[in-house]
Amino acid sequence: MRILVALFVLNFMSSTGFAGSARPVDWSDLGDRLSSKDNPYYGLTADEARLVGVLVHTKNARTAGKVLSPRALQGETLAISALESVGIDGPAKVADLAAFGEKLKASRSELNESLLNQFIKIPGFVLPLDFDGSTITEFVLVPFAGACVHTPPPPRNQMIVVNYPEGFSINGLFEAVVISGLLTRGDATRSVGFSDGVSSLDIGYQMQAVSVDPL
Repeated sequence: MRILVALFVLNFMSSTGFAGSARPVDWSDLGDRLSSKDNPYYGLTADEARLVGVLVHTKNARTAGKVLSPRALQGETLAISALESVGIDGPAKVADLAAFGEKLKASRSELNESLLNQFIKIPGFVLPLDFDGSTITEFVLVPFAGACVHTPPPPRNQMIVVNYPEGFSINGLFEAVVISGLLTRGDATRSVGFSDGVSSLDIGYQMQAVSVDPL
């Protein structure tokens, strides 16, 4: 039943011209992008950034269990005082930087909710999952050639499981295509086989494609 519904949706989108009105997106759009203004260093002068860097260094040393030298302690005190003189809370800025680091790490895996259930068009490279003879009917779309081949896989928000019942053929893993279809949440773990073994991929998106065309 699910397959019949998916095929109906694909036929409807194709017949109503949706393929031509797909929203072009880039791979950077698929992540939960951060603004440069989110970075705690944003707006600081070079000297202010250097002073914050001193505080980051001493904090990291303490976290690692190191004993700070008298010179390092003096430098920390001077840095805090100098930042206070221009209205900057040095220790708070260091805490903001730690939080920003965690947010940056999370942004590499979080999905862009605003693109879910949107009809999009995006270029990429094919990692086949399922064949019908020599025709590929299911694959993973990745942002660069050779992804997952002798390299760590891309973040989960940089991979799309694509179902394309009509099927298509490619000449190899390094052939680029552009796909159009409805982007939805994937949250899937799939295994992709290569000549040197099998890679397990944590994939954030999926798509029912209405077109797959070579670039």
